[in-house]
Amino acid sequence: MRIFAFGCSITQYFYPTWADMIIHDFKEKYDADGYNWGKSGAGNQFIATRIWEADAIYNFSKDDVILIQWTSMFREDRYHEDHGWFCAGGFSNERLKGKAFKLNGFEYEDELQWADFLHCVMRDCAIISSTKKALDAVGCKTITTSFRDFFEGYEEFDEFESKTLLTYDNLGKILDIYKDKIKLDLLPILNFLDFGTDQKFFNSRPISVPALDEKYKEHFLPEIHPLPFEHKQFVEEAVYPFLNEKELAHKTEEFIQEYNTKIKNKNPIVLSELGWANTYQMGFSDDGWRP
Repeated sequence: MRIFAFGCSITQYFYPTWADMIIHDFKEKYDADGYNWGKSGAGNQFIATRIWEADAIYNFSKDDVILIQWTSMFREDRYHEDHGWFCAGGFSNERLKGKAFKLNGFEYEDELQWADFLHCVMRDCAIISSTKKALDAVGCKTITTSFRDFFEGYEEFDEFESKTLLTYDNLGKILDIYKDKIKLDLLPILNFLDFGTDQKFFNSRPISVPALDEKYKEHFLPEIHPLPFEHKQFVEEAVYPFLNEKELAHKTEEFIQEYNTKIKNKNPIVLSELGWANTYQMGFSDDGWRP
């Protein structure tokens, strides 16, 4: 038995996530090898590419367990030779500029037109559904979850809708066509944990900063990623019932508590001081340090 995990920062972060806890626990219980291939900011293109890169190297079998945490469909990943993966996270008004440009022969009015949310939905529905079908054919045990519900948030795209005829109804129709093929095994993690998206929720979260370097002086922000004890809740109440697994091993409990203790009562939480970031290479396209 081997454990492989894929996802964005909900799966690979500055402290152990749900995937790391399962990998640790299966090592304790079954002496299973485990590999976390996640990356902060990753989109579904990255996740799927890395799934099949792992398969090319390890040749997935029916005895393997594959943990997949799909993410927002409105992200763009690209691999640059000699620079590695560029995973910028979700599209935002701060990143999408208003200047016209030409790329590969197509004249774009601005970067918002390039982002094209309908393209993203069609692309990611195809990626997710084809990956699911292929892994089903392999016969390995696959557990799928996501960042948030795929149907959330379209009402926020007013600027996009005002600039194109491809409106909410079109996005919804694509998702509706694919709904059975992209159905998740588990409730998306942030939905399961009842994470909000408003200022009241953000105000309830502890403050974190990547590091105390001068370049991060503007990054004292609410920690919107689940903390270790919240990841543990997801494992115990969602993943393990699905897998018919019993409680976490004692050493796994100690491992999780170590990071809960490091974080408890810290204000701010200095993420780089937690000593968790992976520095080993996973596969031929990995750029090393994560997150």
